[in-house]
Amino acid sequence: MKKPSTGIWLTANEFYAFSSRKAPPNLRDSIATRARAGESYGLDWDLPNPDIILRKTGNDITVYDNLLIDSHVGADVISRKGGVKSLDWSVDRESSPARVHEAVDDMIRALPVDVIIGEILNAPLYGFQPLEVTWSTDGRFVVPAAVEGKPQRWFTFDQRNQLRFKSIHQANGEELPPMKFLLARHDATYDNPYGFPLLSRCFWPVAFKKGGFKFWVQFTEKYGGAFAIGKHPRGLGEGEVAALADMLEAMIQSAVAVIPDDSQVEIKEAGGKGESADIYERLIKISNAEISKALLGQTLTTEAGDRGSFSLGKVHGDIRTEIIDGDKRLMCTVF
Repeated sequence: MKKPSTGIWLTANEFYAFSSRKAPPNLRDSIATRARAGESYGLDWDLPNPDIILRKTGNDITVYDNLLIDSHVGADVISRKGGVKSLDWSVDRESSPARVHEAVDDMIRALPVDVIIGEILNAPLYGFQPLEVTWSTDGRFVVPAAVEGKPQRWFTFDQRNQLRFKSIHQANGEELPPMKFLLARHDATYDNPYGFPLLSRCFWPVAFKKGGFKFWVQFTEKYGGAFAIGKHPRGLGEGEVAALADMLEAMIQSAVAVIPDDSQVEIKEAGGKGESADIYERLIKISNAEISKALLGQTLTTEAGDRGSFSLGKVHGDIRTEIIDGDKRLMCTVF
């Protein structure tokens, strides 16, 4: 391989010679740390979640639970998780002895794998997902008897980016014992050990869609039916006018009204409001499209009404496959 003209370049032999030596003291420890950058809160303080939506709205991570109630968000989550759950799986023997492979395979198949996969795949939605392992013995080995996803709101990260449990005894988080918790994370970084939650991208589309539905229902109630206009003689008392209005209101519900013989009722259809109603429909459709792009990376695989060319459909299908492959690698890493 030809060396580039600029930059640092080591041959394989040079890199091996460098890596096989004991690392110099100035290379063993981190230089860029929170404490040295002046952003340390002290080791007894937990690290705040930097999620922009949570910080701007003053909510905690449980606000994302409410988004799952939305039918489109729920459908996209089922679709994304289903892409991994529908796959066959097995324990790769590789070079391990047959008895070891058999023991590990038995151990995993004794667990509710489908449930565990579903909980691991909450990590892309919330940013991270802790899973607690309960151990037991089967007479030969110490094995996991249960692997249970625990609520994200119970956990925090410390200044060393280590997961901690927020107990009633220590609100800033208890240090967790080794081999007790698994941690699935989505796009976690040093600056953000909580990971990036895809549901944060759905927060505003869901909020706007709720508002669109609310005004659409009000619009439908107002303009969806005919208007009943009552005409009464001048000088009619307020009580009689109110009684006539009540009769008209009852007429809208039952199509039957009893009115004085000197009053009139005119039925007027509401017309020309179709284009106004389309505004709400377009708002909801755009919101759903944004939700699908946030969770699935595309829209054609969830919107039956969308139409595109064969090549566009193939591109969208490839994007979905890539996302499934990423979730698959996350799941395998946690296992």
